[in-house]
Amino acid sequence: EIGYPVMVGISRKSVISYLLSGDTKTASREDRDRLTAELSVRFANLGIDLIRVHNVGLTVSAINKAKI
Repeated sequence: EIGYPVMVGISRKSVISYLLSGDTKTASREDRDRLTAELSVRFANLGIDLIRVHNVGLTVSAINKAKI
């Protein structure tokens, strides 16, 4: 605990494309959104307070399915 809320903002970043394809520009927006949602589930499990995303519906659905 650091005593402050923690926010993560990785949504659709080039690092997501790199993780998916080895290139910072080739992964589709849909693929980046899916990986962002998966990473958001992990961040929520870690207790991150705020998670910035573009596709809120997909992310909320992924978190709810994970039953966090």
